[in-house]
Amino acid sequence: MTIHTTNTRTEANAPPHVSALSRLVYRQLVIRIFGRAKADPSPSPILHAILHQDGDFSPGDHPCLSYRSTLTKQRICLPSCPTSSVCRGQSRHKSCKSPVAMPEPISVLFVCLGNICRSPMAEGIFRHIAKEPQFQGKINIIDSCGTAAYHSGEPPDSRTMSTLEDNGITDYRHLARRFQTSDLDKFDYIFAMDRSNLSDLQRAQRGNPDSKAKVMLFGSYSGSSKAEIVDDPYYGGRDGFEKAYEQCTRFSRNFLKEVLGE
Repeated sequence: MTIHTTNTRTEANAPPHVSALSRLVYRQLVIRIFGRAKADPSPSPILHAILHQDGDFSPGDHPCLSYRSTLTKQRICLPSCPTSSVCRGQSRHKSCKSPVAMPEPISVLFVCLGNICRSPMAEGIFRHIAKEPQFQGKINIIDSCGTAAYHSGEPPDSRTMSTLEDNGITDYRHLARRFQTSDLDKFDYIFAMDRSNLSDLQRAQRGNPDSKAKVMLFGSYSGSSKAEIVDDPYYGGRDGFEKAYEQCTRFSRNFLKEVLGE
């Protein structure tokens, strides 16, 4: 479907609160969905959810508008029918129950210092949770690495493995590797275990400002307003590994609930 922008009836103003959309894009949306300009500058029910999200717009493979939210990783096709007033799943409001929105699978990377204690613990837990039925098709790549190469090629610490096994995770296997700048474009989310890890990752991302990854502390999903640090248990006893297990399990659940709604 061709979008014509020369129609003299396309001078409808975009809503004043929509700073992310240019007037031209807004007029194109109106034309594409309604086939005419909208006299009332307030958004329709269809546009309502779009204009309150961060995303990009592009023609889809169907006679409709294809919308992809850069925040929720969703691509939605909007009907061109001017009589349609259904949300169609593009809203993130809790009231929206539409099954139309199809989330793209997310990729997650966990990062600590040596990649033998904390980050493989988080990876093993996350992989285990990702096997649950409600997450099928929603999670793509899961991996872990370290900011240093101290233990590259080595398996996780035996205390990490025994802690996972004691909690029913018996099929996890991993060999340590070092973080690569290419990871910034491979993964949607990169989680640091502590602030030193986070600083190293942020430094790498400053050198790759166009990378797609969202870099943050894994403990940002602690469930409270205060982010938690996953302390390195390497030089401590078994209790440090058990604490790391509890934290990584809680953070994983909170993250998946917030991002995938599960």
